[in-house]
Amino acid sequence: MEAVRRDLEGAYFAQLRTNGRLTGPAEGAPVRLLFGQTGGSAEQRNHTVGQVLGARRAQRIVAALGLGGSTAASQDMVEELTAGGLPAFGSVLTADSWSAVPGLARVAPTNADQAAAAVQHVSAGALARSRILFVQDVAPGDQYTSTLAQQFRLRIPPGRLVRAEPTLFDSSRSGPTDFRAALADVCEAKPDVVYFAGRGTTLPQLLTVLAARRCRDHRITVMSGDDTMMIRHTAGFDAGELADVLGKGRIDLLYTGLAHPGAWDSAPDAFDRDLVAPFRDGLFAAVFPHSDLEDGRAVMMHDALLTAVRAVRVTPAVPDPTVTDVHRTLARLRQEGPLPGASGWIALGNDGAARDKAIPVLRITPDGRTTATTVTSADGTPQAGPTRKG
Repeated sequence: MEAVRRDLEGAYFAQLRTNGRLTGPAEGAPVRLLFGQTGGSAEQRNHTVGQVLGARRAQRIVAALGLGGSTAASQDMVEELTAGGLPAFGSVLTADSWSAVPGLARVAPTNADQAAAAVQHVSAGALARSRILFVQDVAPGDQYTSTLAQQFRLRIPPGRLVRAEPTLFDSSRSGPTDFRAALADVCEAKPDVVYFAGRGTTLPQLLTVLAARRCRDHRITVMSGDDTMMIRHTAGFDAGELADVLGKGRIDLLYTGLAHPGAWDSAPDAFDRDLVAPFRDGLFAAVFPHSDLEDGRAVMMHDALLTAVRAVRVTPAVPDPTVTDVHRTLARLRQEGPLPGASGWIALGNDGAARDKAIPVLRITPDGRTTATTVTSADGTPQAGPTRKG
């Protein structure tokens, strides 16, 4: 529920801005937010989707945003919404398989871009000659892990891998994942980097086994994708345990993130300064004094809502703008340049995915803090915004 709270904070903060209650006047009709709970089953999800589509005209619902994580179940839901005529805007959807979903725009960098950024990072500096152990989750229906694994495998030279084939596990099986057998020979293989194509909620089990290895004199870097941020919200694994496995286990934990305050200092031109300012000058903290921005979810939902609002507001006036109406507008906006975002400039491609989006490479330190080590992109140069005048 902590992740959901962060999403709601980001959406509400964007609503305050767009309704003129944060900085400057409103630029159009006020925006109202409705919360849809999709539950944990197909029946519950279908019920919610039916309610949303059924209330579209009466409640003047013009877009759906957020949309959960990159799973087959979420994709089914989004396809139902867009088939029903409702434009959709994903906040943290990164799986490359979503490019086939019509009527969907995504403000997050794809897994292909994250994998490219990860390969760049482990191919430079102290990690330039690192040997890599590739660990992959094969849970059915998890498009995040499957596409992250596929894209990393495509980009890493085979000679860098300590094993020709990835070490596989299935997080969908009942009970905690036990990596002890799979990593029994980790000291013989002696990887410098473990690339983990899995969910952040499974990472504690991997880290615990690595921290108990007998060859702790050989430091290991664990690197993964953006879902690593969910390690902060994993039940039964608190900050003290994280500090213990990273510190005593001599493990560096890195991941390609979606948004982080430290990135704004590392590469200021990769972000819209006007949208970043309310987060940096204390306004967000004043509205949500017990929150923080380290996992990036609030910033991503903020950008998803602002992107949706901009697209809907400049769509030619019709009572109920459709997927086609809004995406024609996005195509027109695309010709004018990238859209602003606190998470980075958003250049939407024809498939609705953000191109060359800024990707912060983040480190989780033993004391639980998340710090930005650098900001990159798929090709190493984050999307820049329009040239400022004056």
